[in-house]
Amino acid sequence: MKSRRIFVTGDTHVRHDIQKLDKENFTAGEALCKDDILIICGDAGIVWLNEEKDRELIAWYDSRPWTTVYCDGNHEGFTRLQEYPVTDFHGARAHRLGMSVYHILRGEIMELENGSTFLFLAVHSARILIFVQRITTGLRRSCLCRGRLTTV
Repeated sequence: MKSRRIFVTGDTHVRHDIQKLDKENFTAGEALCKDDILIICGDAGIVWLNEEKDRELIAWYDSRPWTTVYCDGNHEGFTRLQEYPVTDFHGARAHRLGMSVYHILRGEIMELENGSTFLFLAVHSARILIFVQRITTGLRRSCLCRGRLTTV
């Protein structure tokens, strides 16, 4: 069985910085499947402009071979996000935006296989900081995710 792959980035800003996810910049993306996860650490802006433009962007993310999850940053449509249904995504409460697009609520913890957990924490700041913690057999690693595409 193929193990799940997780990639972390941030700040796609609706479509302004989405080129980091195109074939030239994210070459691994084409080999992924819906079991693989891309985490956007704030400022995704997937729900931002208007209902029609948001649906187009959600459809674009749904068409990618991976599952997209993100937490909010400064550039989100907070009021409109509340219109989406809340569901469970790997133990975390999340707004389900599309078939494979989820907005993880602040303070939630995603639980993945092999005891790995991802903590989505908001801090008192204009920016949202996401601490990703990976726990494996006796080894504990933590990193602060900020806008760079990183394999976890």
